[in-house]
Formats: sequence, C-alpha cells, structure tokens
Amino acid sequence: MTEQLKGNLEQIDIEKLVSLLLKAKHSGCLVIKSGQKEGRIYFKQGKLCAAQTKNKRGYNALLEIFLFKEGEFAFDPNVHLEVVHFKEETLTLLQKVEQDLSIVSNLDQKITLVPAERPVSLAPKEWMVIALTHRGLNLSQIVQMANIELGELIPIMKRLKNEGLIELIKVGKAEEAVEKKEKEKEKGKIVPPLFWKALRTELAAIIGPIAEAVIEDEIEELEESKESFPYHKAPILVEKISQEIEDPHERITFQKHMLEVLKKL
Repeated sequence: MTEQLKGNLEQIDIEKLVSLLLKAKHSGCLVIKSGQKEGRIYFKQGKLCAAQTKNKRGYNALLEIFLFKEGEFAFDPNVHLEVVHFKEETLTLLQKVEQDLSIVSNLDQKITLVPAERPVSLAPKEWMVIALTHRGLNLSQIVQMANIELGELIPIMKRLKNEGLIELIKVGKAEEAVEKKEKEKEKGKIVPPLFWKALRTELAAIIGPIAEAVIEDEIEELEESKESFPYHKAPILVEKISQEIEDPHERITFQKHMLEVLKKL
C-alpha cells in the first residue's frame, strides 16, 4: 500500500475502519480530524501499537478517538512511531474499548446513588457528577451542566461504580415526559435562604470567618448573585467552594453534608 487511504467518518465509522486496517495487517498511522480535535492511531503489522491526541497518550487517547463521530481520516503507511503504548493483545484492547464505550452508549440513562459504606475521597469532577445526580438528570444533561467531555465521563463513571457509589438505570418514555414537565417548572427557580445558611455554617466550621468572603468570591466568579442564584448551579458552586478546603478529610465532610442539603432543596 503506497497511497494514502482517505475518507469521511460519514462513510465508515472508526470501529469498522480500524477493523479493516487490522485485518489487512497494515502498518502506518491513521489520522482522524474531528472539528478542532485530532487523533492518531499507529498500527504495526496488523496490531495497535500506540495512540495519541493533543493532551492524551495511550489508552485514554484511543478511547477519546473512538468517540469521534464525524470528521475526516487519512491512513499513511509511511508514518510510524517507535514508542509502543499498548502491551496487551489488540483483541483484548478493543474489547476493553467496547466495554468502556458501553458506559456512555445510552446518554438517556440516569444515575442512582448507592449509600456509601465508607468515606470516599472524590476528585472535583467526580464530586460534580455526584452532586448533579440528586436532581435526576440523565448522562447527557450531566455532561452539559458539568462541562465535561464523554472521554472524561467514562473513567469518572467507572471509578464511581467500582467504589459502589452509583448504579445506572434506564429511563422509560413515560418517565421522560413527566421529567420534562418538572424541568419546565424548575426554570427560573432560585436557591432558597436555607441553602445559604447551611453553606455558610458548614464552611465557617472549617475555614472560619473568611467563609462568607469565599462564598461571595465564587458567586461572583459564576457571574451570579445570591438574590437570584439559579437552582441548577448550586452543585457547581458547592464543588468550587469545596476545592478551597485543603484538608481532604474536611473536604469530604463538607461535600457529604452539602450533598444532603442539596437533596432537600
């Protein structure tokens, strides 16, 4: 194969494209450009040996590339990479990708919380997902509201499931209709005084009298005000404020207490 293979993902999806190149036992580099994103998958004699995007290398890059749904591709047999990212067999690797992609294959799914049997330290975006879950949002809505990409959501969901904190549930059409009406009612809903009182009390117990100033700063950063603070941004505010708490144990306690408050709003 001396000429580049080129095409569009509208003609063939990435899974089939990679499968064809593997079956033909090609060596070279598959470049996929999707909007502002670009990914590269390297092949050597019909095996996957490496993958990279702008900010990722190895498996996480491969997973991100497999999430590309549109764009153009080109396979160049003359481009190679000496570094090997994948030690496992290609079949095993692709099965792992398929399993991880299944987590976000249905974005209409919802998350249900499972009572934690032990304290768990959460990363900022993991806390964000947990905090938004209490509102009954589906995965698509959580991705938009938390401003995270599907590639980021997959490891978050895997860890939360492995820690026994969440389960995924499917949503029926009847339930979706009821939720749509409820969401319409929530438009324009603002945070009640109870929330501000609990937030100030919990934070002050940890960082002292500067709590009010920290809260005001974070509200200003979100370009909102206490008087008209949107209900749907309350979890985001709590997550941002929790990052001001240095001690991890105190941060977990604050997050846990505020999550209980958010559930009652």
